[in-house]
Amino acid sequence: MMKFCITFSILLSLLFSLQTNATDLEDKPQKKQIDRNLKEKYYKTQEEDIWNGFYATTLLGTGHYTHKIITNDTTSHSRSGYHTLGMTAGYNYVKQSITLGLEGEIATSFNEIGHEQFTLKEELISTARVRLGSLPHKSLYTYLLAGISVSRNQEYTEASPSFYNNKIGWQVGIGSEISLSNTSFARIEYFHNQHIGNNETKVLSNAVTQSHTNNFRIGLGRRF
Repeated sequence: MMKFCITFSILLSLLFSLQTNATDLEDKPQKKQIDRNLKEKYYKTQEEDIWNGFYATTLLGTGHYTHKIITNDTTSHSRSGYHTLGMTAGYNYVKQSITLGLEGEIATSFNEIGHEQFTLKEELISTARVRLGSLPHKSLYTYLLAGISVSRNQEYTEASPSFYNNKIGWQVGIGSEISLSNTSFARIEYFHNQHIGNNETKVLSNAVTQSHTNNFRIGLGRRF
């Protein structure tokens, strides 16, 4: 009788052990999936925490300023090198790796834009932009931009005093930002800025101008 009890107990222990192992084997894929989901959720949350919020950047730009002057008798063109320094401030909202941003910028051009009939310098360029992008990686933000700009221009000739006028324009472009740390990033972008319509020039009589710029810029920024 004693042997029978011992044998029966051993069999019960073996059956219980086999059942436990089978349950563990069934649960392992589910646990791996849960761990994977938690890891993905963690990294997505980390992405949102890094890119979400206020930021500021300083940008150096180079490109071309294309100018057309139209009079009653002639139409002339010029193309000049174009170098700028700008500072932006904005806010990014991130949701499920999609980013929507609003930013404003104040910039100035370094050089005068020469033309055979007069000289122009963009002293102040104010811009408001919308940026829509995605986060293909937690350290990389790519975006499209669109905005409206207002530039204050100084125009003059050798024989006339300086005059100022304002030009309104629209711009579109593309860019990327790369995280250097949790708070700093590098930025690279290209955009086209088109001044709207015909702009009267005060230094030439009976003349209007049409102009646009193509800009390539790099800079450094900080998130707050």
